[in-house]
Amino acid sequence: MPDLTEATRLKSDTLQGALANAIPILRGLDQLGQLVPVGDWILTDDELISRLGLWRAREMDMFLAQVESTAAKTKVYLREYSIARDDRILFMIETEEGFVGHIGLANIEDSTAEIDNVMRGVPAHGDGLMSASERALVSWAFDNLDVTSLHLRVLSSNVAAKRLYERDGFATTKRLSLRREPAVDGTVLVPCDSNQANVPFTCDVMTLDRGRFRSQD
Repeated sequence: MPDLTEATRLKSDTLQGALANAIPILRGLDQLGQLVPVGDWILTDDELISRLGLWRAREMDMFLAQVESTAAKTKVYLREYSIARDDRILFMIETEEGFVGHIGLANIEDSTAEIDNVMRGVPAHGDGLMSASERALVSWAFDNLDVTSLHLRVLSSNVAAKRLYERDGFATTKRLSLRREPAVDGTVLVPCDSNQANVPFTCDVMTLDRGRFRSQD
């Protein structure tokens, strides 16, 4: 079973405590930034919460739940899911420019976990930050959570993200047909039988095991 104590320990009440627990984002010998664990400290930063809501609204087409994104909803999600649940942890991606994105883990259980909430909020091209952030998170998870594999879900239409994950060793292990259904304040994409699909793309499950990741080091 995964060890959830380390993920819980990193969730500080203060930004100072969160910075003390930050995970370096490295590319070779260069530090590009750090992963700052989200805890109760973020709930008093209304400006940052508003930015997170705007980032998600801008990239709505990349998510399974395509619903209205507001600061109020973002705050509820952070408090009740990212912070309150022991099987989840979210990290802000911080560089010299400040907080520029986020990445996290969910469903930490049964020797595996899911990478989720991957977002580059401040656009940039070719700096390798998201790949390095992902590798920092993957390395930390394998070293500290006693998981043996990681997986993620990505829409097949998100070609850039799929290429990034493939370069980092993830392989597609399942393709799920999707059906768009109405939801409060938007729509959701739900897995279905192929004959019930009503969108031209799939939800691809990609997996990386610890041995394959270590062989790339």
